[in-house]
Amino acid sequence: MDRPAPDWTLIQSFLAVAETGSLTGAAARLGRSQPTLGRHIQALEQDLGTVLFTRHPRGLELSEAGARLIPMAEAMQAQMNALTLTAAGQSQDLAGTVRITASVFASQYYLPPLLARIRTEEPAIELELVPAHPARHHCAPCHRPADRRLCRQELHRAARAPADGGGAVGA
Repeated sequence: MDRPAPDWTLIQSFLAVAETGSLTGAAARLGRSQPTLGRHIQALEQDLGTVLFTRHPRGLELSEAGARLIPMAEAMQAQMNALTLTAAGQSQDLAGTVRITASVFASQYYLPPLLARIRTEEPAIELELVPAHPARHHCAPCHRPADRRLCRQELHRAARAPADGGGAVGA
């Protein structure tokens, strides 16, 4: 039996509920009401003819069928994002200003080869390097685990890369 493709809004709701584990969290993320998200999940389950979540007192958990659909739904989301960018006349190229605050030591010894490589690979990105005094080097974003991990990974990568003449890279 041929079934019509589900509405994209239902797929968005499915992904948000899967990521947050609750209708309330998904509703907050998408700016919709909890009952609306509940109806979306119910409609998608009916359209697909399968149960996507098991209900628990603490929220919703993906069923086996739901878990199998996540990679495809994420691929749809990526394609919709690309379609939206293309339709808006934008590209997926990186552009804009990135300000990097780092210790004076890292600014002079580790970051120059990394920044030179970024400037070569992504010329539309304007880099601003702000060497920070150790007593003032407590930038709030650096306290988030993902940012600390990224900073450490990039610094280690830069340290292993052959130096391109060394020296500081101007802002």
